[in-house]
Amino acid sequence: MDYSSDIKRNLSQEKIEINSCGELRINYDSHIMRQEGRNDYQLIYICEGYCIVNVNGNIEIAYPGDCIIYRPGERQDYLLAKKAQPRTYWIHFNGIVCQEMFEKLALQSCNIVRTAQNREIEHLISRICKYYNLKISNYELICSGLMQSALALISNEFHGEIANSTANGADKISELISRIKMVPNLRITVSECADFCCMSKPHFTRTFKKITGMAPMQFILSIRIERAKELLNFTDKSITDISEASGFVDQNYFARIFKKTVGITPTQYRKTKV
Repeated sequence: MDYSSDIKRNLSQEKIEINSCGELRINYDSHIMRQEGRNDYQLIYICEGYCIVNVNGNIEIAYPGDCIIYRPGERQDYLLAKKAQPRTYWIHFNGIVCQEMFEKLALQSCNIVRTAQNREIEHLISRICKYYNLKISNYELICSGLMQSALALISNEFHGEIANSTANGADKISELISRIKMVPNLRITVSECADFCCMSKPHFTRTFKKITGMAPMQFILSIRIERAKELLNFTDKSITDISEASGFVDQNYFARIFKKTVGITPTQYRKTKV
């Protein structure tokens, strides 16, 4: 069977073209057999249930979080069984850029990409389906960007990078960083940061520096200084108020740290922005 009729001609060196996509819930047995495959790429993301896949004569099961990937011309043989109550997302896509991208992400040879179930990946794929089917303004560029992001995250999961970072506490540190940035005047010590991330203080300090390139207090001070610069630029608040709003208890300490970091005093900095 020829599946080229629904495939757009995509000669872009940079952009992925989505040909079709959607969400599928199965309440019947659906056996897909394409001996010569399709003329484009296909990704199937398993959200719930499972999918039975024939990979070169070997029967394998794709579970929630796993991706089934077929490249152009590859034989496709998989079963979505009613008893498994599967829910999947499927995307057909193409583009000259795809081959290079798959090689770079080391996804060029496997049909089942084993990953832990990742809500971020599922969210990206669901957004692709939403924007593609709504055909909103610039949907093609939006979908292309989302698809590249999804493939990169799938690769990271497959090669263990996300799992390793999670095991090393990166998720909690990321949450901590977001909290510090949202509330720059947050009064928090390194010990409290370590407790928040469920780590010992030495382990937290090493891990934090490995991820951010900065010691915890150095990072916190940098966020506070950036907040102070914003207030100096865009408000008429007094130096005392700015010091407090930026998380510094003592105005003299604030002035000293600001000059050490920026090279001039807060008052001088404000004058340069007038």
